[in-house]
Amino acid sequence: MPKPDEPKPKTQSNLPSGVSYGKNGFEFKTDDGKFALSIQNRIQARYANPFDSDPRSIDDLERDQSTFMIRRARTKLRGHAYWPWLKYYLQYDWSQPVLRDLNLTVDKYP
Repeated sequence: MPKPDEPKPKTQSNLPSGVSYGKNGFEFKTDDGKFALSIQNRIQARYANPFDSDPRSIDDLERDQSTFMIRRARTKLRGHAYWPWLKYYLQYDWSQPVLRDLNLTVDKYP
């Protein structure tokens, strides 16, 4: 058992002190707690073989063609700026491309 005046041993980590990985993806935080950012990415891909369409004739069934497409490729950013009660959330869809969601929440007096 360490004595009270001895420093506690540090745990080894491959990530810098303000970076972690959790349920919200990669999380970046400043030491003073003024800023936080979580980044999540997701992708939905589709591969179809022999083809990705409705067959209209017998010849359509004999085509030797395959397709690959990215249906969704989204990035989510969330965190707070300056104060923990000033929160932001953003979701961008790279496959469309379109901004899906953008929120700024002031949650000082819940």
